[in-house]
Amino acid sequence: MRTVASAIVLLVWSFTTGVIGTIGTIGTIGTIGTMGSIATVGIFGLGGCAPPETEHGAGTGVGKTLFDQTCARCHAADGKGDPTAKAQLGVPDMSDPAWQGVHPDDVIKRTVREGSKSKKMPPFGTIYSDAQLDAIIAYVRTFRTGAK
Repeated sequence: MRTVASAIVLLVWSFTTGVIGTIGTIGTIGTIGTMGSIATVGIFGLGGCAPPETEHGAGTGVGKTLFDQTCARCHAADGKGDPTAKAQLGVPDMSDPAWQGVHPDDVIKRTVREGSKSKKMPPFGTIYSDAQLDAIIAYVRTFRTGAK
């Protein structure tokens, strides 16, 4: 169920921002008529988008797993940002001490839940529990020191 919710969030986000991912179409939902034309609606780049169904506590091991499953697609495994995502979306370098300094945990948590202010990062709503978000944030904090 969570994967479907992620698919819908990413699909709506890609239409509202004009950014369409090409990470791999995994299916076609159907067709939508728009002003006399037909547009095919697909699900884009959803492999590993949803977190596991189990609840996780804090810790960088769990945080790394969740980060790798969802966040690394744009933010890269090292938090420096995927080059394409950096160019197209302005993805920040989360290993930069300046970025770390101006993004307290509550700001990161709000951004994941509500999406970025620029609307370039989609909102993930309540897909992650508070414990899962805390684990992801703890892992993101390791980028500052380079210790993983």
